[in-house]
Amino acid sequence: MRKVLKTWMVLGLLLLSVAGLVAQDTSPTDDERCLDKDGFINEDGNCQVSGGVTFTIQYPSDFVLQDAFIEQTVDDYIDLQKSSIFQQFVDINYATPSGNPWELYLDYETFAFSEDVVSIKFAGYQYTGGAHGQPYIRTFTFDLSGDTPRILTLNDLLQEEFNPWLTIQPMVRDQLVEQFGENADVTWIDQGTGEDPNNYASFAIDGDAIVFYFQAYQVAPYVAGMPSVRIPLADINSLLKPPFLEMGS
Repeated sequence: MRKVLKTWMVLGLLLLSVAGLVAQDTSPTDDERCLDKDGFINEDGNCQVSGGVTFTIQYPSDFVLQDAFIEQTVDDYIDLQKSSIFQQFVDINYATPSGNPWELYLDYETFAFSEDVVSIKFAGYQYTGGAHGQPYIRTFTFDLSGDTPRILTLNDLLQEEFNPWLTIQPMVRDQLVEQFGENADVTWIDQGTGEDPNNYASFAIDGDAIVFYFQAYQVAPYVAGMPSVRIPLADINSLLKPPFLEMGS
């Protein structure tokens, strides 16, 4: 009888110990409590709540002087980038749990087809936490030849009688495969360069060529960056509308 009682006492103690462990496991850790306050454990072992957003924007002062419409378009785009990242920051209660400040960086490059047709490419980078930030491309091509300046789209450049991507896609694909070499993922490239015009929405006209830019992850892994492909207008002359047709001939 004593042996049986001893056994039950041991089992009871074990159950109490297990129950205690379970209860202990469900309580939040210091890290979890700190994270709940939008903070992180710093090198001193203390819970630190901090945050911030840094803007670094290279402004195309000379480029926007060409026309008030260009200036307004550029300013609106930059304001949108700033307000977007700041609103995200507001939405997380002004704190960055990683302890790293958020960042917006914008640089630019300009191109000219003629005095009246000019392009600008913005190379952006946003860091909003995580292992790394997100780079991205945005382009604008302006036509200043008429009474009312406008932003050109691919529909303004390419003929509409037939599908231009049947010709352009293989050219782009071959260049990307050559650029990536043995690291080329043909399936990935084909998906990112398909006949959907949205795949080619980021473009600039640089002298006698059209340059297509691809976003991170569009045709290759993050490490490949944002590749571009340059297609001479002469190679797609039959696809072009005036005045680009004359340049391509």
